[in-house]
Amino acid sequence: MFSRANQAAWCLIVLAGLCQASRALTAQAYQPEAPDVDQWTISLNGTWQFAAPGSTDYQPAEVPGYWGKTAQGQKVGWQEVAKWATGTYRRDFNVPEDRPGAVLDFDMIRWGGQVFVNGQLAGEYDLGYSPVSFDVSHLTKPGSNIVEVKPRGWSALERYKGEDIQIPMGAGNWFGIKEGGIPSDVFLRLFRRARIDALRIVPRIDGPSCDVSTRVIAGRNPWTGRLAVQVVSEDGRAVSAVKRVAIKLKPDETVEVNIKDLRSPAAKLWWPQSPTLHRLTAWLESDDGSVAAARDDVFGFRQVAIKGGQFYLNNRRLALFGATELVMYRMLNLLQDQTRLHNVQVKMFKAMNAVAFRSHVNPLPRRWIDLCDRNGILLLCEFPNFPDVQRKADESPYELPDYWKNLQRDIRGIIANRFNHPSIVSWVASNEGSGYGDWERRNLVPFVKSLDPTRFVMLSGDIAPEVADQHNFAGMWWGTQAQFERQARELAEFHPDRLVGCTEYGQYGGGRRWYGTHEPPRDSSQFRRDLARILMTQTEVLRRARFDIIMPFAYPGGWLGKAGQTGRLEDAGEPFGAVRNALAPLGVSLEFDRRHAHTGAVVEIPVWVMSDSEAAAGRVEVQVSVLDKHPGYNWNGKLEGIKVLGGSEFSVEISPWQVQRRVVSLQMPKAAGSCCLAAVVRNKGEREPLALSLRAVRVHEPPLPAKRRLVVGVLENDGRLARWLNKRGHEVVLVYGGQRPDVIVIGEGTLYDQRLRTYGFAVANRVLKEGCRLVVLEQPSWQAEKMQDNMGQMLEELSSWPLQTAVANLFPEAVLAKDVGTAADFQRLNGIEGIGMRVALIPSDRVVSSKQAQAPAKLTPDVQEDGQTATTQPGDGTWRPLIHGYGSKGKLSDWALAYRTYGKGEVFACQIPLTGRTDDRTPADFDPVAERLLAFMIEADRLCSPQ
Repeated sequence: MFSRANQAAWCLIVLAGLCQASRALTAQAYQPEAPDVDQWTISLNGTWQFAAPGSTDYQPAEVPGYWGKTAQGQKVGWQEVAKWATGTYRRDFNVPEDRPGAVLDFDMIRWGGQVFVNGQLAGEYDLGYSPVSFDVSHLTKPGSNIVEVKPRGWSALERYKGEDIQIPMGAGNWFGIKEGGIPSDVFLRLFRRARIDALRIVPRIDGPSCDVSTRVIAGRNPWTGRLAVQVVSEDGRAVSAVKRVAIKLKPDETVEVNIKDLRSPAAKLWWPQSPTLHRLTAWLESDDGSVAAARDDVFGFRQVAIKGGQFYLNNRRLALFGATELVMYRMLNLLQDQTRLHNVQVKMFKAMNAVAFRSHVNPLPRRWIDLCDRNGILLLCEFPNFPDVQRKADESPYELPDYWKNLQRDIRGIIANRFNHPSIVSWVASNEGSGYGDWERRNLVPFVKSLDPTRFVMLSGDIAPEVADQHNFAGMWWGTQAQFERQARELAEFHPDRLVGCTEYGQYGGGRRWYGTHEPPRDSSQFRRDLARILMTQTEVLRRARFDIIMPFAYPGGWLGKAGQTGRLEDAGEPFGAVRNALAPLGVSLEFDRRHAHTGAVVEIPVWVMSDSEAAAGRVEVQVSVLDKHPGYNWNGKLEGIKVLGGSEFSVEISPWQVQRRVVSLQMPKAAGSCCLAAVVRNKGEREPLALSLRAVRVHEPPLPAKRRLVVGVLENDGRLARWLNKRGHEVVLVYGGQRPDVIVIGEGTLYDQRLRTYGFAVANRVLKEGCRLVVLEQPSWQAEKMQDNMGQMLEELSSWPLQTAVANLFPEAVLAKDVGTAADFQRLNGIEGIGMRVALIPSDRVVSSKQAQAPAKLTPDVQEDGQTATTQPGDGTWRPLIHGYGSKGKLSDWALAYRTYGKGEVFACQIPLTGRTDDRTPADFDPVAERLLAFMIEADRLCSPQ
């Protein structure tokens, strides 16, 4: 027997079948009446002839294409090609005698230029990305004709010449490929006496139906007749009736035509999982019954909307997870290899659980968008507008009338040329318009919305009325992982009524900043695994913050490995596997990003189970394990060959778009070394994982007990250092008290405390004459001339650069490796963990004055030719670096921990914030490496003999 639920479901199935049958009957009532458009639209793609500037040597060249890919361009190289002011493309084309009207349609000519037909100028063009048409009927003759296109090169563009920048006025963007050429499709449109301009199709899922608008343009003679339109399926079945509108034109007259509510009840909706396309054909019927012109375009019945700060396609909620790509740098060559393009943009993209794609300051050629249309990949189509790259001039390009005027023209053309693509769900009006966001919200966003109210409009890396988007490179280029999490969390909290997105993160640059002098090549397994770790960790942070748009930067950018060529999942790189798991519709996340623990410690770890799909629901099982080794980010979840050191399991019922958070307790291994935490989520009763989360963990022994009880003088503001010292068995006294301390510790941010202005002499005297050790922890500034004189003398020759933005990883000298840790341990301590080197310690003789601040000429101590720091001789009183950190330029190191003798005593100057990571009352922040470093500075044997 059927249950009530099953009976209801069966009724729905029967009803759906009846509706489908009704639609089928309706479809059979329509007859296709449209003429063959192939007789009226001729593709001119293919092999043209190309001559380099100043040459008459024409050689074959492919169109679409840039001239850097021609034989001449390949011969001279890209540096010379970038200097070309022009080049010449030419080919022949035929005009039939019975269709003498001819229009040349270019999707784009980069960067504008001139078009000649049979040696006569057909017209000029001055933009870089939008389409252009030339009616050449008066220049052609029946039979063979010659077209020549002379694109402009980057060097030939008109520019606004500012003080230290040059902004092109005739192109909306100056970022990316600089080559000229014909990078998109070329068509010959034929007609008799009247022609049809581009079609604009506005679909509605109610019906389904659509509105159609276009322009009908007369030739040199009057014309009367009708514009007819009909919708057919991809296999040629008519799914709508024919609608006709009577038209009467004077010579050279243009009329706007709008046809409302063209109903297509048998049409199917366009969905990412079933991207059904339809074709709308428009044709002109003359009074004598003959066809004067015909034109068509492909579209899909779908609607997009934002409701309650969430994205809906066809009234179903959808997460826009995927990737952002620097297309102009890496991927446009894929247009010449359709198999590889399909592997990269479709097969592997979908295998990565990606749904949506953002093209970075490049609206993409139409053939690429066609591929997305046919395979259900959503696009955030970004305009070539990057206004912040000329910040040095301190002038907005929007203040330059020609720039704003031409940008509007380019945007109009881009939207008109791509309006009918169902894959495009958003127009991205600007990329990182830093400093100009208010202007863009007042002017640019409304302008784009007025051109197309059917899609949402966003500003990439900024806030717009419908979307709050960020580009978050904290944890890689600057800042820490903790800052990444805070920024993500706060953006979501501040904008609950908007779509919340992060369309750039995870672009891992590597370099000495991460690896010191042992920088691995970008194709190394270490580099790829580090990138994979960042991608998985940060993607999961965005999932936990419930972002609607999640797009790491620079796909495939090394993620795919050989899979871009082979299309095989097993050939994909670890970064690909990390994103595939982190973007799974039913995802799992280990909220444990500090990656350090004590041996044998019981650690409480939050585990998130997250649904971001209507289909991701049901009872699932989650297994959390401690593994003896990292299984790799392409791991299949099986435990063969892996030793499980501990674990926990639970099951949970998850609903669509719901989040479940559980806290599990795991005991860390009792032996020091590396291990891995793994969380695997499966449907209940199934073996194959839906997704997994991995965290590498380094387990440390607690610091050895102090060798002897020390008397430690402490100057701090909150008592945390004193508490830690008491736990270590030391006696805590006042810095300026009557009892002589063995060690004096100046806490974080207290070097300029008023108490030191009174007692600084006593502190300095104890170091100089009594052999005390001074440990100065992280300070906002290290300016000796502003300190109390005696303290300044001890810390002279150290300065700081407080405007540093890049957080470097830390590289200890050998003296620290035994008692504290290796570079691998300090890499975990810094950057990704939330601990960062706030400012660099810099020898004062390397600090030079500037107009704005004391800026370092070199953020480095003396270096040898091999880049290694030249260590000083023990006992000479000069500073000796113990921990290095490489700045954003990466070649020379800063000091993070420096050491010197001072009279009979010694001084440690530390720029690594430690106090918050040595307080075990906050387990989530506690870090054993931070504790070991603090213990070393206070308790280690003297490093140098006294002077």
